[in-house]
Amino acid sequence: MRLPKEDEYGCKCYLEHLHLIASEIFTFQTAMAFKVKDEVAVKAIKNGADNNFLNSIISISISRIEELRNGLGK
Repeated sequence: MRLPKEDEYGCKCYLEHLHLIASEIFTFQTAMAFKVKDEVAVKAIKNGADNNFLNSIISISISRIEELRNGLGK
């Protein structure tokens, strides 16, 4: 479908705006997923879970688990 020339710019701006919103939502969801994983890992660490168990259950890296563990003073 071909738009009139005067409508092409507005349509392009609208599509770019939608793309920006989708990107922001994806970034937010990704950040929240990492935050939730960290919270779960901290609770599990406090309850005695070891690194390999956490890595296999919630797919968090061993290095991140160590950072969280060190942040707890353990």
